[in-house]
Amino acid sequence: HDLEAAHLHGYFESDYGTFEIQPINEKQCLLIAKTQYRYAITPAFYWKWWSDYLLNSMHDNVLTKVKEIAEKK
Repeated sequence: HDLEAAHLHGYFESDYGTFEIQPINEKQCLLIAKTQYRYAITPAFYWKWWSDYLLNSMHDNVLTKVKEIAEKK
């Protein structure tokens, strides 16, 4: 279902997110996840830590799933 976090409207914005594949050799590649975001919540040091932690966790979940699928083939 939809998650509505009204208290974060205008305070946390994701500008973009990408997943990039870089070849290493014929059988290996590097998959890189990037997200650019900004926030207007204080204290900044606290929210930067949590924002980085949560986005890194989401990236790890996606990258792990992609790895599992790729290694099955």
